[in-house]
Amino acid sequence: SPRPYSIFAALTACFILAACGGGGGSGGGGQTPRVPPDMPPISSFEFNQAPESAKSTHANAVTELRRELLNNSLFTPAIPDSIQQEMRTLSTDELIGHYPDQFTATRDTNAEEAWRMGWTGKGVKLAVLDSHELIEEISFPISPFDPSLSIPTSHGLTVSLIAKQVAPEADYELATIADPANSNRDTWMADIFTAIGGLVANDWHIVNISGGFGRIEDGRRMSPQTWQRHIDNLQSADSFLPLARPSNQPGALDPKALVIFSGTNIGVPISEGEDDCRLGLEECELGPASVHDLRKDPGMQNAGDRIIFVGALHQGTDEIADYSTPAGELKYDTLVADERFFRLDDEFAEGSSYAAPRVAGVAALVRQKFPDLSGAELKQVLLQTATDLGDPGPDEIFGYGKINLLGALSPLGEMTR
Repeated sequence: SPRPYSIFAALTACFILAACGGGGGSGGGGQTPRVPPDMPPISSFEFNQAPESAKSTHANAVTELRRELLNNSLFTPAIPDSIQQEMRTLSTDELIGHYPDQFTATRDTNAEEAWRMGWTGKGVKLAVLDSHELIEEISFPISPFDPSLSIPTSHGLTVSLIAKQVAPEADYELATIADPANSNRDTWMADIFTAIGGLVANDWHIVNISGGFGRIEDGRRMSPQTWQRHIDNLQSADSFLPLARPSNQPGALDPKALVIFSGTNIGVPISEGEDDCRLGLEECELGPASVHDLRKDPGMQNAGDRIIFVGALHQGTDEIADYSTPAGELKYDTLVADERFFRLDDEFAEGSSYAAPRVAGVAALVRQKFPDLSGAELKQVLLQTATDLGDPGPDEIFGYGKINLLGALSPLGEMTR
């Protein structure tokens, strides 16, 4: 898929430290789960389904998504008046199908089928921890409905709109973090973990972070010594261990927490002549690297049991995006998802920033159906029901594979409603 560089550059400029990347596994819904080391098979979990009163409807889901698009003070100006009028008059059964290139996440996750079963994310709290600062200079993204229109918007807004295309009736918190380009690199990741702790303490148990701290600095890959120093600095931060340590240990965050990080988008150079990083997430991204390093300590082999890393597929294919860093040794923690926010003619916005909120949206739907699952159990459901890509089983490119919403909603192999 060609990527117009002006749009891709706008994407990476927001979270240039690591922003948008990587993961693979076997299909759910009847296939044999692939159980990671030291983790239980999902067949051992208690899947207590929510009562009928917790369900919603397809009509409610589409109505909420339409309301969001047509009443968003930042995004609505990018929709021409004629299309706004048409969107208001189309029935809830017609709207998504009428705009297949704009509702990409709804379609590539099969979300409408889940909505028709009543699973829309209703009542689930999902936080998008991101940069919500308006980007005036680059007018990002261009309008999904008219390439002649562009608006200043924020990275966080577009990320949240992807999650809402999957889980439109979830409750959303758009939590702000500083632009990493203007922050101290060693404290920025620690601040992210601090913010996660605050959100979880207020019952925002599913948190999406489409950004991070990559190993490329000033166009060059950091030396092993410099990279290890950054790992040590993050691990020494007070905010790191409550999320990173195994969830059954004292001092861990609320057991319901599940945190989704996008992988890196430095599999190809950001600019011509610069380095890339395709060595695996543990060698290219500070968050995964710090979790991987922590697992070497006694009693920490299950560190990160409530963290998922997400890479990007070229839209509509089973190919890892060229910019997306491979799963590497974090293959038991990684999923992949499609990459695009929208497509219009030859223009689109893409990145692993947009893959991660698809996974967060799926997590919200599964949490709605099975509210008693812990964060660690929810992670395993998403992993062990993923669609296998690449080599059989979790591999170092795709991890567990592509997120599979319908498989995750039927984790023991039957499409229960």
